[in-house]
Amino acid sequence: MTSFSLRRRMLLGSVVAIVIATVLAGIGIDAISGLAIRALELSEIDDEMRLLLGSIEINANNELSIDEGPQDPRFELPNGGLYWQVGRNGNVELRSQSLWDQGLPWLKSTATKGGGKVRDLLGPNGSQLLAVERSIVISAANGDQTVNALIALDNAQLSPVKWRFFIAMAPSLVVLMAALLGAVIAFLRYGFRPLDQLSVESSRCAAARRARSAGAIPTRSSRWSTTSMP
Repeated sequence: MTSFSLRRRMLLGSVVAIVIATVLAGIGIDAISGLAIRALELSEIDDEMRLLLGSIEINANNELSIDEGPQDPRFELPNGGLYWQVGRNGNVELRSQSLWDQGLPWLKSTATKGGGKVRDLLGPNGSQLLAVERSIVISAANGDQTVNALIALDNAQLSPVKWRFFIAMAPSLVVLMAALLGAVIAFLRYGFRPLDQLSVESSRCAAARRARSAGAIPTRSSRWSTTSMP
């Protein structure tokens, strides 16, 4: 195997390995960015949840009311992608305008986060929602009552953010791949120089041995001339 053939094989193997590693890195970044964006959205929901819980009241007629709820404009738009509802004993008594006359299911088997419940669920028009539910105990005329509050965000609103992050990271992956390919090419070009020289010297030695062998073996004419001498 010549040094050129070996260099070509190593270059091909390095290119394949670098491309695979870059693709896997992109998949990993996409997954990590999804988790990071989800955590940020949960933090945003928690902020809205504090405003919602702090504004819930029970009037003299034992009815729930909201003094001043969350101010995000998406709560005011029909199917706006951000929803809240408040109720007791599994019933929905108050809801955001974005829900209209619909209600979201209360969370049951859920993961616990910060004393609340977190789960993905189906929302209006079959949308996938990231929902957080919490409870608060409010003193009323007839005693303490537990009130549940739920805020949900449409996961579709996370996709543009996720894609913007990935598109922002894509040039870095391309530059990294180009740098690695450049390093491999430089190594194969300069690191194989001793092997190229060794191949040249080996060829010279082989040629010299063949020349010596050809000179050491007498030809038929030379033998005939030797035996015919008196």
